[in-house]
Amino acid sequence: GGYVVRLFHKELEAYLVAEGLFDDAVIEDVHFRIRAIDQHRPKSLSPSTSGLIYWQVEAEHSILDGDVLRWEQQVRLRHMLTRQYLCIDSKMEVSLTPDASDPRTVFRLHSVLKERDEIQLESYARIEHVLTNCWLHAHKDEDYEKRQYHECDTERTMQGLKWDGAPLRKISASTESMYDDAYTIQMVAYADYLDFNFVAGMLPFLFNLIQDQQSDTPLTTRRTHEVITTLHEIKEFIVPGGIPDKNRQKLLRNFRVIDLLVKLLQCSLRDGDEQLHMIRIFKETYDVLHAYMLGRSRKNALYIAKYIDFFQTQFTQKGGIGLNVAQMIVELIRDKRKIVDRITQHHIEYFIQLLRSNPNYHFLDLLQVLCVCDQVAIPNNQSFIVQQWLRTYKDNIYLLDRGQNINKRPNIVYIKLSKDSGDWMALHQFVDVESDLYDPEMNQFLIHQLDLIKALCFGRNDFAIHTITREFGYITWEDAFLSVQSDFLPDSIRAKFTELIIGLFVDVGNNYSVLDNPNICFVYLLI
Repeated sequence: GGYVVRLFHKELEAYLVAEGLFDDAVIEDVHFRIRAIDQHRPKSLSPSTSGLIYWQVEAEHSILDGDVLRWEQQVRLRHMLTRQYLCIDSKMEVSLTPDASDPRTVFRLHSVLKERDEIQLESYARIEHVLTNCWLHAHKDEDYEKRQYHECDTERTMQGLKWDGAPLRKISASTESMYDDAYTIQMVAYADYLDFNFVAGMLPFLFNLIQDQQSDTPLTTRRTHEVITTLHEIKEFIVPGGIPDKNRQKLLRNFRVIDLLVKLLQCSLRDGDEQLHMIRIFKETYDVLHAYMLGRSRKNALYIAKYIDFFQTQFTQKGGIGLNVAQMIVELIRDKRKIVDRITQHHIEYFIQLLRSNPNYHFLDLLQVLCVCDQVAIPNNQSFIVQQWLRTYKDNIYLLDRGQNINKRPNIVYIKLSKDSGDWMALHQFVDVESDLYDPEMNQFLIHQLDLIKALCFGRNDFAIHTITREFGYITWEDAFLSVQSDFLPDSIRAKFTELIIGLFVDVGNNYSVLDNPNICFVYLLI
């Protein structure tokens, strides 16, 4: 007794699941989530690691009984995530109840191929409800519709994005034991069980932290240190050794830790010394969300996308929180076409204004991920950014020019922070780490600006290319070629200009390689 298992409906190829959180409401009733085995998808050959499908098998008379369970012994099935028990009510509906003493929660497991009296893992079972003598039955043709998807317009809003497209089926109680209602009792790996318990142990901390912030409980330096340390542990847990772990990121979705962190961020900043403590906590929270977004998981991004409108209001928060927000949103949007398509020109204009008010490379990245999505150009976004940033405002962009054009040393590329800033500086001095004038933030801004210009022209965007190279001359052929030739520049910068030469001067217009579209013809002679 007490073993944690998955209940896998063999015929339907679906797991018995429910959604919710202990000490909170059940969000989705008990149902089946289909996870069909596909030989072409190796991932589907392994059992799911979702915390939604973990059930604990308990002996009826005591939760503390760890003795070996036998077939047809009376047991209870406890959902690990909600900590509620599977039951069949008077209406013959399958649901969950928190009452462990409820007689409706008692079941029996019947072996399909009985070889031993003891229940063995990976064996097949049918599940009978003791009180009604009914059996758990899967409806193969009746879809289960999630409640949360009914509340929003799934076509137009971020809130309505479906992050999980797996087919769902209803569950019911049948008075007859169906031949195909056989469940595989799958073992949960010990490592997965430990990960599950780690995240579960973080929930009381988050609940208490949010409650303290909402009730204006004093926030001391010691308490702040404890909070930041715990948040850092969560970040290290989902990115062990700097490598994103999708299974652990998934647990943060299952336990709704992401929703709790956003709820924490929605607390208002306090005054005085406590405001500094809150800023530190908020920054660490955004770092956790950023770590959650690493790895380019589509489900992770779509799940958190419903909070984008809230995140946009946080760019102007005190203490530089906006940079942490931008860093997180970049990973959220990157290569997620469903999200990018819902970013309007109003959003883009707002991002450009943020760049103008706070010239930081994170905002350049924010514009860059809107130009190219999964190696596919988005011309409307590219042209709008070029029109607003490079043609209308024309500020907060580093300018390049040759020395002979500005009364400097000829055939040397110089850089100027903006049209209204001070004197020109040689580019090789600007990027020289050993130079006294070197500024790492400015150097990063230049690198990310070059990446953004490359993204603006990606896909042969003639409007962007003409604006950058001819109309305003932000980067001319001479600037790029001299930079590639220069031995004074580091290889990384020269590589950036090489990519720009390809994007701005080679892959343009109708200048296609003859090998891009080979035309193979066969001439047949009739004899």
